[in-house]
Amino acid sequence: MIGKIYLNFDLEEFDIPCEYGHYLKEEEQIQVSNEGAEALLELLQKKALKVTFFTTASFALKKPNFLKLF
Repeated sequence: MIGKIYLNFDLEEFDIPCEYGHYLKEEEQIQVSNEGAEALLELLQKKALKVTFFTTASFALKKPNFLKLF
């Protein structure tokens, strides 16, 4: 029997620096997340993998065109 693996990813603001006292503008947080998501999406498409993405409202409102790719 072949098993299945279910993958899911969270798309959200890159706020880890803020958690450690290093201020990062929200626009920069969104940009870092977007760049990572684009690289991930490219890899997933190459491998023809199906995944589920979850996102925050803030990311969705700032990057609606990216979300339309799904």
